[in-house]
Amino acid sequence: MIYHYRFSLVVITFLTFSMMSCVSSKKVVYLNNLSDTTAGGLRNAKTDFEARIQKNDLLSIAIGGSNAEDLVALNSGSGVIPGSTAGSASSASIGYLVEADGKIQLPFLGRVQAEGLTRLQLEDTLTRLLKDYTKNPVVNVKFLNYGFSILG
Repeated sequence: MIYHYRFSLVVITFLTFSMMSCVSSKKVVYLNNLSDTTAGGLRNAKTDFEARIQKNDLLSIAIGGSNAEDLVALNSGSGVIPGSTAGSASSASIGYLVEADGKIQLPFLGRVQAEGLTRLQLEDTLTRLLKDYTKNPVVNVKFLNYGFSILG
């Protein structure tokens, strides 16, 4: 009798916990509205996706151009030395933090709105703003804290 009671208690407990851990796929936001799940459709989704900059993102911003003297001052806040590779170990830990107000602080430019823009949009904005400070500016923006999740 006690064995039957304990077994029933274990089964009921197991069923209760298994039902509580189940979540409908409709509640998982990133699985909704998938119209084309073929390999070609998923390939297009991967190439069309561009992450938006968010608060607390850490960005690497390297500025290039045709005037080396200007570039030393413009890159002074990022630790990038003109002529070095932007992904080197010395500059990998230095970056610009997107503050709570969505802006980053850059030398000469001051506070620039970054939140909500894509990486390419921020590059275009900075290139346009830097034309007053150097000739033919080229801006390269990278995420330093970019993360992703894998389902499966």
